Amino acid sequence: MPLGFQLLPWDSSLFGFPVARVSANTFDSERLPNVLEALRSAGVRLAYASTPWSDTVATKALGMAGARCVDRSVRYRKEGLSRRPMPSGIESVLGKPCTPHLERLALSSGARSRFRADPGIPAEIFEKLYRAWIRRSMAGEIAGEVLVIRAGGAVSGMVTVAGSDSAPTGAIGLIAVDETHRGKGYGKQLVLGAEAWCAGRGLQALEVVTQARNAAACSLYDACGYGIVHDDAVFHLWLETV
Repeated sequence: MPLGFQLLPWDSSLFGFPVARVSANTFDSERLPNVLEALRSAGVRLAYASTPWSDTVATKALGMAGARCVDRSVRYRKEGLSRRPMPSGIESVLGKPCTPHLERLALSSGARSRFRADPGIPAEIFEKLYRAWIRRSMAGEIAGEVLVIRAGGAVSGMVTVAGSDSAPTGAIGLIAVDETHRGKGYGKQLVLGAEAWCAGRGLQALEVVTQARNAAACSLYDACGYGIVHDDAVFHLWLETV
């Protein structure tokens, strides 16, 4: 990672200008100004930075540099997954056409994300990101499975999950329940479905990232036996290029 940052090709293509991620070991008052200068020289307009929520030195340095804290990102983890049947009513839609309803569910899953919280990101970019996320998941490009739960024949919720034989941990990507069907336990069924998929492939653990301000999601993972393993402050830094 030269000069303390890494250019992100996919994000840059999405936004239409250079986007980068700043290395965590540069978050101090001595090194950060040099990194900012290098970012501007490289034409970077948006930089991401993450640091533990409790690291007040790093968060202060980022704030003084003009970065905006757009998220408190919480990573949950559950270990010791046991093999179990897929919950009743859960089915795979991997490889099937991505419907407008699935796209709407994907958008709702990102309603509290940093891409929605940052006022510098237009709504159309946020929507483009999450539509691409669910489409690529359905195509099997960035997910190993897409599961849905139905009510009256109609899809009422979905979850995407990824995992491989080379790593012992699976990861939930998108998860959402239609607002007309919330409070019925569908979210828990979808999480159990993701666990069943992972355990069936020999994965030993499952992780999921959400926002600390998303109380409903945090309560869901607490109820499902997940514990917090990372609690990070996420910053976006918008730059004027030279």
